[in-house]
Amino acid sequence: MAGSLLSAAPLTAIAVVAGPAAVVVTVVLVASVLSGVGRSVQDISVAATFVAAVPVSLRAQVRGAYQTISFGVRPVGAVLGGLAGQSVGLRPAVLLATAGGLLAFLWALPSLRSGAPRGPRGAPEAAAGR
Repeated sequence: MAGSLLSAAPLTAIAVVAGPAAVVVTVVLVASVLSGVGRSVQDISVAATFVAAVPVSLRAQVRGAYQTISFGVRPVGAVLGGLAGQSVGLRPAVLLATAGGLLAFLWALPSLRSGAPRGPRGAPEAAAGR
């Protein structure tokens, strides 16, 4: 969840930055680097989750399905982002996109419930029987 938040949060600065070109370039650069760090944290977390929760015999298939979905929706998002930028303007479209990115972690919140049984290495009990 931290990676999801860190990959989206810095990009809000890009939508609101104004001023001299040096300031804008600096903010865009710093926001892009921080977002990249967040994406790396997110990718590492996903890989660790696969190792903890997916049986060895299924890891290639699960990773392939994950990457197909993950990379497959990017062109759709690019087209929708372009259409949003054209219809409502660049700054509102970037704010809308970053708001969506900031909310993306919500799907994982139910997994944080305190009473969830845990298996080896913190994996959910259902995955422990690999």
